[in-house]
Amino acid sequence: MQSNPNWKLAGIYTDDGKSATNTKKRDDFNTMMKDCMAGKFDLAITKSVSRFVRNTVDSLQNIRKLKEKNIGAIFEKEGVNTLDGTGELLITILSSQAQEESRNLSENTRWGLVRWFENEVISVNHTNFLGYTKDENGELIIVPEGAELVRRIFKPYLEGNSSIKIAKILKVDGIKTVIGMDTW
Repeated sequence: MQSNPNWKLAGIYTDDGKSATNTKKRDDFNTMMKDCMAGKFDLAITKSVSRFVRNTVDSLQNIRKLKEKNIGAIFEKEGVNTLDGTGELLITILSSQAQEESRNLSENTRWGLVRWFENEVISVNHTNFLGYTKDENGELIIVPEGAELVRRIFKPYLEGNSSIKIAKILKVDGIKTVIGMDTW
């Protein structure tokens, strides 16, 4: 943005942590498209095709919607501007690659998890895991003070109390969360 004095920042749209292969769950992406259709800006600059969309059909549909309004999308990594003559063809190819990469990553992750479970390997983030830690062999071990708090939380739960009520009780009693926060 700073490299071109003719450009003015109209907004930043980020779907942090969203790995969806379609746009339904990407709130900021959908807001960006609505803002484009409302004429709030005339150029979308994106780091790469895979950050824009990870599905070829969604990619083409959205790029065509933008083009109908004479709104360009620039993909910095690939050096593509959708308003150029060859932009749509390149985006089709690059979107297909991004979609396949996303699918492969998902399959590889799933395959790895299945192998872990088959080999009875359990990975637990014990750093903020109330009532447990790990020993030098990586085995979970009970932390007595934490276990007492876990029992204190589960007793009212088993009596039918909601998590909200239990959290209020803990806060009133001055009991901090596992990371030292006052609010549960």
